[in-house]
Amino acid sequence: MKPRSSLTGVALLEALVALGVLASAVLGLLALQLRSGVDGQVAAQRVVATRLAQDLFERIKANPGGSAVLAAYLSPPDRAGSTLDSAPDCSAQPCRPQALATWDLDQWHRQVGRDLPLGRATVFRPGDADGQIGVLLGWRAREATRAADYLAPLSVSALSGGVPLTCPERQICQLLYSAP
Repeated sequence: MKPRSSLTGVALLEALVALGVLASAVLGLLALQLRSGVDGQVAAQRVVATRLAQDLFERIKANPGGSAVLAAYLSPPDRAGSTLDSAPDCSAQPCRPQALATWDLDQWHRQVGRDLPLGRATVFRPGDADGQIGVLLGWRAREATRAADYLAPLSVSALSGGVPLTCPERQICQLLYSAP
């Protein structure tokens, strides 16, 4: 008869511990992969938002009277939909600077709605900067990004009545300024 060893079953216990460590490492890598996918999507949306703001700034510069009719490019935060159903199409015929500004702003707001999920934009004149224009773009945040640091509240003071602009609840916002 062989003497009983006190090490019976140790190999099975070691295998279970190794399997637990491997499983936790795989779960950590999976969580990291998912998070990087969400962050990549948010980064891509921020690039689109920056491109849209630059597009508006370029439209203002391309308008022959853009700096003189800068007020026509301002839009309230609750602007919804198009207001130019009966206005002339400035892509088909020449327009005066004021009409071109209104048409440009309408086309730009439509583009924001197409390029960003539930995209909304506010164009304003900052209270402390003469000759500057600000753009606050907001779009729907995915469930996975709602608790992230970049959803912290945003508040800006605008010249139009001094009403502070804020990033709506459950949205990601991008704020850009330019001096067209």
